[in-house]
Amino acid sequence: MPASAILFPERYRLVVVDVDGTLLDSQHQLPPRVATAIRATRQHGLAVTLATGKMLRSVRPLIEAMDLRGPQITLNGAALVLAETGEPLVYHPLRAEDRRAAIELTRASAPDVLITHFMLDTIMVDQPDHPLLPVLLSYGEKQITPVPSLLADDLPPAAKILLVGTHEQLGDLRRVVTPVLEPRLIVTTTAADFLEYFDPAAGKGNGLAALLDVMKLPHEAVIAIGDGENDLPLFEHAGLSVAMANASAAVQQAADLVIGSNDAAGVADFLDDLLQARMARAGD
Repeated sequence: MPASAILFPERYRLVVVDVDGTLLDSQHQLPPRVATAIRATRQHGLAVTLATGKMLRSVRPLIEAMDLRGPQITLNGAALVLAETGEPLVYHPLRAEDRRAAIELTRASAPDVLITHFMLDTIMVDQPDHPLLPVLLSYGEKQITPVPSLLADDLPPAAKILLVGTHEQLGDLRRVVTPVLEPRLIVTTTAADFLEYFDPAAGKGNGLAALLDVMKLPHEAVIAIGDGENDLPLFEHAGLSVAMANASAAVQQAADLVIGSNDAAGVADFLDDLLQARMARAGD
């Protein structure tokens, strides 16, 4: 069903949007039409918040290009961070014992994957020459810090552990680690190249719930837009869930609406329809 056929009630006050595969095209670039549509959405009185697996530092250029304000859901919901200052309003890092267990099991089960330790503003690795590190960098992640060992006891808490590997490697690894690690932590895919571990108190759905508490909004006021498995918890907390055409069949099936792909600037078309509907209603 085209977005223009959807009735957009006045109750929608907030648009929460994923970054990779949703806002950004497949080259990890922000299409100008999307940036323009986001700014227009804000100018018409709707708040816009990112919900991303990335650190705030890594999405800072997007925040500036789209003139975003207020809390942003980062690190797959492990942190709710103010765009203006970087201050975390909510932070749910992994427990030290769970972080260690996850790294040890991963190293034993899939020694060729790259393991990264994400903090609020830094990514730590103990294999800085790993051949898969450029894959992570291609997604726009920044501030990679080499350390002697990710198993060191004195490392700062990890917001999440992100693994980089081939689709086959990560699929095999997930089948091994999930029965062992869950429910102590969440195991989920965030892109074809990535598998992530984070605390059960994190996740984009919990991040959105925290944001709604801060903003004093009901979930019915939210439009959530995404493309990945890790966006499904967003859909559960939204009044309208929107999947990209490039999303998997499972994500599309879970959504209320499917829009154009990220390479076709689907978010821009959807927001244009939303604003046109609101302006038409205001003119009645």
